[in-house]
Amino acid sequence: MPSTAIAGIMVIFASLVLAVSDEAVAPVVTFTPNWGKIFHGDVVTLTCNLGLLAQGNQEFYWYKDNEEMQINQPSFKIKPAKVEHGGSYQCRTRRSGRSAAVRLDVVFAHVLLQSPPSVMEGDDVSMRCHSMSGHKAKDTTFFKDGTIIRSTSSNPVLFLGKAHPGIAGKYKCSKKLCVKDLYYTYMDEAQVSVTELFSDPQLSAGPRPIRRGAAFTLICSTRLNPLRSTTVLLYAFYKNGQTQQGFGSSDKYQVPSAQPGDAGDYTCQVKTENGLMKKRSAEISLHVSDFYQVLSTSDPARTPRSAHQGDEGYTLQNVMRLAAAGFVLIVASFLIVHNLKTKLVM
Repeated sequence: MPSTAIAGIMVIFASLVLAVSDEAVAPVVTFTPNWGKIFHGDVVTLTCNLGLLAQGNQEFYWYKDNEEMQINQPSFKIKPAKVEHGGSYQCRTRRSGRSAAVRLDVVFAHVLLQSPPSVMEGDDVSMRCHSMSGHKAKDTTFFKDGTIIRSTSSNPVLFLGKAHPGIAGKYKCSKKLCVKDLYYTYMDEAQVSVTELFSDPQLSAGPRPIRRGAAFTLICSTRLNPLRSTTVLLYAFYKNGQTQQGFGSSDKYQVPSAQPGDAGDYTCQVKTENGLMKKRSAEISLHVSDFYQVLSTSDPARTPRSAHQGDEGYTLQNVMRLAAAGFVLIVASFLIVHNLKTKLVM
């Protein structure tokens, strides 16, 4: 085959692989700065993050409240923001699915408690008690579920650390603003919810039963949140606490020829590429059987208990047969003896 033809086939194959992988992973919309609520007049940049899809030239499509926008760039800036800019934003490329929707709210207010539009496990989370420009501000206080957690005279930012379920709750902030030479207290609130980055992994093995000399495969399954669909996950497999396959991109561990030493208690672990989030599966126990053992235990009628019950039934039948035969023999003997006595008398 000519080299040009081979090259053409390789290009087509690569395009098909990219198309399949692109459909499997959707892009993610992010805001800069990363606030889900902003003032009228603020500036925000929206970006369509591709992650693993960032290969070659891409065509971008943007949507607001499910209506396609006349924007074909990977990012765009809203400046200045207006109330009508509020809504749910999505993006996609020509080869990808559409991203999950991310909400932006643009409001008129004196004070805003700003938080990220979405919070995932492991995210660095900050909140900001933001005041409208043109007014002197002082005495910022943050509350969580009705309890004061911090008061400050100048710093409007509250850093919550790495996201975990314990930071979820209802937050408020208050701030004093100078209006016409007098200070007034203004407040705003925000609800923070922490969602799973990826689900607890589930470990499965097959085909079952596992026969000596046959191949079997372990699969570590998890579900990645679509709002972080570009996150890279790594997988590792363990037997009796010992590493069988270190962290890598494959969610499968294959054993080409099962041996008795492959029996044991298996688990898998999933982590993010940066190692900040790790989750381990429940344990499963695997046994390796010889072929004849598999056949003998696969038929319920041939289990040890069933066979034992069959032997008991067979023994009982024999006893009954012997008893009946003995009874017949006694009766026959009695008749013969009786008949001989009668003849002698005659």
